[in-house]
Amino acid sequence: MISISRLLRSDAVFLAFMVLSAAGCTRQATPLSRSVDPFIGTGGHGHTYPGATVPFGMVQLSPDTRLDGWDGCGGFHITDDVVYGFSHTHLQGTGVSDYGDVLLMPTVGQLDTGEVWRERYRDRFVEGSQEAHAGYYRCELERSGLQVELTASDRVGYHRWTLEQRDTLQLIVDLDHRDELINYGMYPLDDSTLVGQRVSDNWAEEQHVYFAMRFNRPFEWLDQMAELETIDVGGVLEQELSFVPIFSLVFKDVESIEARVSLSFVDIAGAVNNLNAEAPLAVGFDAARGTAERRWDEALGRIEISEDDLGERAVFYTALYHSLTVPNLATDVDGRYRGTDLQVHTAPEGAPRHTVFSLWDTFRATHPLLNVLEPERTEVFIQNFIGMHQEGGKLPMWELASNYTGCM
Repeated sequence: MISISRLLRSDAVFLAFMVLSAAGCTRQATPLSRSVDPFIGTGGHGHTYPGATVPFGMVQLSPDTRLDGWDGCGGFHITDDVVYGFSHTHLQGTGVSDYGDVLLMPTVGQLDTGEVWRERYRDRFVEGSQEAHAGYYRCELERSGLQVELTASDRVGYHRWTLEQRDTLQLIVDLDHRDELINYGMYPLDDSTLVGQRVSDNWAEEQHVYFAMRFNRPFEWLDQMAELETIDVGGVLEQELSFVPIFSLVFKDVESIEARVSLSFVDIAGAVNNLNAEAPLAVGFDAARGTAERRWDEALGRIEISEDDLGERAVFYTALYHSLTVPNLATDVDGRYRGTDLQVHTAPEGAPRHTVFSLWDTFRATHPLLNVLEPERTEVFIQNFIGMHQEGGKLPMWELASNYTGCM
């Protein structure tokens, strides 16, 4: 454990350069996970997200309020009141947009009006209902009257949707959200499990995401949605019904629904394996939340500060929290991952592959900090760099989802 008697009110960049001393400090009564304010950085040009993740986890489950624009890089801005749904991958503090994969939007009652689907299923936050700390997020939706709660494990995002009263809940799954699709698909395995994939082109020019989602109640599968388009055929306007990359299912006569959504960057079988390994049905939302919070308590507890001001503590531990959210795990439970040659490989034992290496701006402070707090993980990162060079022919230059972006 590291003790710091005083800390300048700024960012985690100062941590690696301060004189640190080992000490047996007494932990604060408030768990450190609750000292984190994930809304710090979601305004102005901060480009952070407020949702749930675990240290260096594959999943970043968070609300999506902004579809484009520079201040939508994290998918969320605190000044927005419209929410389009909750997707499972987000970038933290970047200057370029990507991710926002596999967006889920639960709804109750009539959908909104609009020319396209996202205008119909979108909702608004109940003012003042958003709250979050490390490993947990919640909000209330105005039109649907739903309470939404989110938490996460390494490879799984956990949702809980609570209705105001027993009713039918419709779930929209938007695979078209944010970046350009190369291919996609989704289908049920049984009456409580869905699987699918999306390959997309954006900052990462060929990003592979596969998923499996399992619910604690059976659903009725409504399949793929369609749009009525007006097209010009030889000067004559005609209407044509075409399918869109949006799917729907309903849960009838329910008070609440829990969903577990696992990711893999390898294939659907990997996503199913990740789901079965990390999220058995016996592990409910509250248990998953408790585990996520304890993991953050442990990670943040490697540094103790002597500071009674709760605002100052929140600034410090939120900066530390942001420093521990990336790079992200990119390896399945069976050890497989997608390399920088975009082929599937198996990681050496004890050296799982990670992604999101913004090395041009993290070598100055973040990685020196991780050298102190996470020396074993830092050794893994170095092995990752060597492996990326062996597979793709180059050391990582802003590597993202196994792609060389060449940025900076």
